[in-house]
Amino acid sequence: MITRIEAVVALAALTLVAACSSEAEAPNKGGQSSGKPSDPATTSGGASTSGGASTSGGTSTSGGPIGEVDDPLPTAPDTACKLPAMTATDVAPTFAYFDPPASQPAASKGGKVDGKYTIDKAAVFLPTSTKGLVKLGETSGKVNGWATFQGDNYRLALTADLSIKPIIGAVQQQKIDAQGQGTFKTEGSALKLLTACPGATAPNAEVTFSENGARGTLVVKQAIEGRGDAYIVLDAVRAQ
Repeated sequence: MITRIEAVVALAALTLVAACSSEAEAPNKGGQSSGKPSDPATTSGGASTSGGASTSGGTSTSGGPIGEVDDPLPTAPDTACKLPAMTATDVAPTFAYFDPPASQPAASKGGKVDGKYTIDKAAVFLPTSTKGLVKLGETSGKVNGWATFQGDNYRLALTADLSIKPIIGAVQQQKIDAQGQGTFKTEGSALKLLTACPGATAPNAEVTFSENGARGTLVVKQAIEGRGDAYIVLDAVRAQ
């Protein structure tokens, strides 16, 4: 899809699963942030978020653990830090359990990632082991994100405000605010970050994509310790 939201999307999957992994825990009291995705250039050039764990300008999320983070990527060339910012509107994600073959993301097909993309649909697949622990019908949220790709440079932003309703206990509020820019490459259907503007880091996640010119889909797979795999699917429209 749109984004090489590797750094971003993985975070969304991580946060969602963290919220669902305990049926009776009280809502997380970590820091929170909200609003439309902001300009990565205002975050020391790297991916960053408000509250929660952080990595001096690196990628983080508010209100819950984000899992392991890889070592910082090599510093990106200056040109990778100058792609233009964009805006997007909020979309309501759907929630499901990863329960193949009936419930799972579609297989990624690859393609050519180039241009400006804005998210218009999103879906979250919680680990199979959390099945029955979350009231999917009472879980809701909003996602807002965009990405630009020019040559081998990328720039992206993603925010999310999620309300996860466990079977037992209060609603788990989870907020995500992440931005990033640098250089990337594709290998088949895999989308990989190569470098990042100063201070950025990349989550330990597997990201694949499908792109057909007018639209794209990004699938982020994140292993959650003790729970299994979570997925977040971001569908986007490409600017003509």
